[in-house]
Amino acid sequence: MDQIKEFQYSGKISASKSLYNRALILQSFFPDFHIIGESQCEDVLYLRQALMNLETGLETAFDCGSGGTTLRFLLARLSREEGEFVIRGSNRLMQRPHKPLYDSLRALGCEISYENAGEIHLISKGWQKQKVTLNLDFSSQFLSALLLSCWKLPFDFEIQTGPREQGGSYLEMTIAFLKSMGMVIDEGEDFLKVPKNQEPKENSYEVEPDMSSAFTLGAFAFLKGKLVLESFPEKSLQPDFIFTELFEVMGAKPEYNSAKRTLIVEKAQSPQSVNWNLRKNPDLFPVLAVLLSRVPGESFLSGLEALAFKESHRLDNIVDLLSELGFKCSVQNKRFVIKGEATHTYPEEPLNFDPDQDHRMAMAAALACYQGASIEISHPEVVNKSFPEFWEILKL
Repeated sequence: MDQIKEFQYSGKISASKSLYNRALILQSFFPDFHIIGESQCEDVLYLRQALMNLETGLETAFDCGSGGTTLRFLLARLSREEGEFVIRGSNRLMQRPHKPLYDSLRALGCEISYENAGEIHLISKGWQKQKVTLNLDFSSQFLSALLLSCWKLPFDFEIQTGPREQGGSYLEMTIAFLKSMGMVIDEGEDFLKVPKNQEPKENSYEVEPDMSSAFTLGAFAFLKGKLVLESFPEKSLQPDFIFTELFEVMGAKPEYNSAKRTLIVEKAQSPQSVNWNLRKNPDLFPVLAVLLSRVPGESFLSGLEALAFKESHRLDNIVDLLSELGFKCSVQNKRFVIKGEATHTYPEEPLNFDPDQDHRMAMAAALACYQGASIEISHPEVVNKSFPEFWEILKL
């Protein structure tokens, strides 16, 4: 493994974009609410600007960039207001599945149309119904979007969902966040109810570090080096916090110092292949797959259905990338299978890699570079969507 470049980083990383965006929606209902933490990722910047425009009333057109979370949260938030709005985004964003949310908002009395490519037109008088049904087949994020905009409703509101998965999902993160802020939510097996006139019982929220970014840096240290993350929580609402347990299984032993609030990840002395389900943590897949290419033995990753609906088709793109780098990997019975090698001879000819507008694909390619591969990554700026300081930390 002497081809692998040593990674060293000690410091903080940006606040979780997932939690920050949830806090921004709350703040849009209660402007005196204070958010503690910093994030300059594009998803947060787009949503913050859109909500500022909503508050001032000077703009009725809102840009979401390429952020699926931004679009879904903003669309639900705008639907609470009376007016006509235009929501814009990249062509790739508009091709991602949003129909279940559109259908729910129409059932609440909104009009949604597509008059131009890359634009959604919304006409709303606020929510006109006290009950709605929501399809969760594609994503629970639609339900998160509705729940986040249930503050200050003048009536009790019920969302019929059908059976929901339990344990460690982003939906559960949303519910936990809202409850910690004071929202009352009655949870049934196939419904959620929010009483009228909900207001936060807290006047501020400190956003914890982004766990997807923490995992990505941890993957570099896992192979060779050391990562010390400061201001790191002992527990987290974010599903990707599972990476600490995953690293334990893979042979690294992350150490948490509760007094200093630091997490330390160092090189695994005896890396272990894994059989792991990523159904609740699909964002880990691209970097994890590349990491496993240098972990001896055969590894299996399942629960990958959501990858087809991300910024790119990550499963196909990772198989293509690793195959071009000379690794044996495939998709078998809905599982990604890779045969990892402690040592590997990479192609001598540099690989020109297009991350396909996907920030996590660029990060996965960067990890392959650290492993010894010669890759020229086009459009490296795509990482700004979630982790703008990524290249500065790596010093590639």
